[in-house]
Amino acid sequence: MRRMLGGLPVLLNVDYLEHKSDFHATEKVIFTGPIDEFYGFKHGKLAYRGQIRDHEYRPGVDSVYPKGQINTPSRELGDHVRVLEWKHMMEEPFGSSISGTVLTTETPFSPEDPSDYEYPFPDQSNQDLYAEYRALAEDDADNVLICGRLGEYRYYDMDQAIGRAMKLTSELDGWQSTRLGYTSD
Repeated sequence: MRRMLGGLPVLLNVDYLEHKSDFHATEKVIFTGPIDEFYGFKHGKLAYRGQIRDHEYRPGVDSVYPKGQINTPSRELGDHVRVLEWKHMMEEPFGSSISGTVLTTETPFSPEDPSDYEYPFPDQSNQDLYAEYRALAEDDADNVLICGRLGEYRYYDMDQAIGRAMKLTSELDGWQSTRLGYTSD
């Protein structure tokens, strides 16, 4: 991480939007948070989904499920959409040597706090509202690049998010891999 960010100032636990006027970017800002929040909810709030994750340790239980991830899309099984059993995701011999098992149950909810946003809720009315925010972002394209799952109001798997970030940075004028602290050799 240090090599990747070499020479770049890094501030932790600072909300950019709360302190935006304190920052004076000499180059384009890359913002990956909620696009509606970036514009102060000027056109209203987009809907997002979040996940409540409940963790449970079951001592003395070898395993509960046959696989590491069980999707449960039916409400007949409860409000949760997925259960993770972590020991299945560990390399052997570690998984089988652990006493007990840990389950994580994920239940979707509609968060109000932007820090809880995880996924867009792209129904037609939200897509229309997003288009208004995207137009603002296009007008600001010389100064800011709003991207990512929350910035583009689009679901990305992690591999897609990384690929998208690499594509976007390669398209930025004057952006070079050496600025990220690595070279192609």
